[in-house]
Amino acid sequence: MKRESDVVTDRVKKEYGAYGKGIDGVFRVSSSTLYRIAFRGVIILCLSFSFVADSLSATPILWWELDQAERYLLRQNDTKGHWKNWRKEREKRRKAQSRHKRLVLRDEEYGSKEQGNGDKEEYTKRYDSNTEVFVKDPLGIVSKVKPVQESGKIVVYVPNILDLNGRYILGSRTTEAVDGAGSKKSGAKVFVCAKTFVVHMKSGGKTENKTGLFFNDPEKMPLEIGPMPSSDKNPYAGMMQTEHDEQVMQVRYRGKPLAGIGLRVKAESGWSRDYRTSENGACTVIPIEDRSDDRIWQRYLYEATYYDKITGNHYRASFTTIVYDYRNKWQSMLLGVTVLSASTVGLVVCAGTAVFYYRRKKRTALPVVLKDCQLVRNMRK
Repeated sequence: MKRESDVVTDRVKKEYGAYGKGIDGVFRVSSSTLYRIAFRGVIILCLSFSFVADSLSATPILWWELDQAERYLLRQNDTKGHWKNWRKEREKRRKAQSRHKRLVLRDEEYGSKEQGNGDKEEYTKRYDSNTEVFVKDPLGIVSKVKPVQESGKIVVYVPNILDLNGRYILGSRTTEAVDGAGSKKSGAKVFVCAKTFVVHMKSGGKTENKTGLFFNDPEKMPLEIGPMPSSDKNPYAGMMQTEHDEQVMQVRYRGKPLAGIGLRVKAESGWSRDYRTSENGACTVIPIEDRSDDRIWQRYLYEATYYDKITGNHYRASFTTIVYDYRNKWQSMLLGVTVLSASTVGLVVCAGTAVFYYRRKKRTALPVVLKDCQLVRNMRK
């Protein structure tokens, strides 16, 4: 017969023998069994992550490309030293800025030299019916745009009103179902959001600055990337980035900053780097200079991936922008020549002035010397 003092609470059957010895029939777990359970748990966890990765890899990063972007970028050294062509080139780009911009939604590997060689029919079939495109104009009005199909690609022309100048935001959301192995939640989906900025300038047009830098609409663009909002009131601020200059980027999920998310930056030259957002969903990026060719600009792609544990949905977002060399090489040379010329002229002027006053002083003192010489002669006589 067991005494009351010999029985304590057991984890399974609520009973333990005296001195902590288990009563017969009580379930015991050995250390080797625990190791096996932990090992199998790790394997299951890794497999679940691989299923998630497979489901995401099935949907590539989509990104917007501004067709013939060089038409809208003007630099003095674009004229290749022929300064007489500057006015002609400026006029050509001014006319291009006042027209519609053609933007293409691409799914090829970013920076690939073989872009556009994919299966056109498969591309149209996969993304056309599942993609919605939105444009936010300088008045802050968001409208849904019906894209057109050109050579199997989704193409959008912005803006709709040519007399409205400022910054436009172009965004798209592509929705796809997740494979059953990719998420435990029933009805989970993958949302691929692509975004870019478009600048429009027409002579005599009305300029507005109510666009902002984000859609801030969870239904249209649940996950989006963009420059950190600032107090700059320039209607074209944030349109382009410059090399060697700090760029503060922010990731937002459903309109709120997303902290601790990975942000990858890719350049057309092949350079890439990974960052992680801070508490306010931002991180500082410094674009590098592309010395591989003579181009004065290149396109940068920002991408982020997020998994919502509550809904089971996966989100992928991209943001494309232009990074250019702000430091004009012709301006640097001209500045150097100007400084050298100004210094030379300054030295010549100073030397000439000194010589002038010196000779003037000598001429002023010459009559006195002549007078003294005359007095000396008279005294000798």
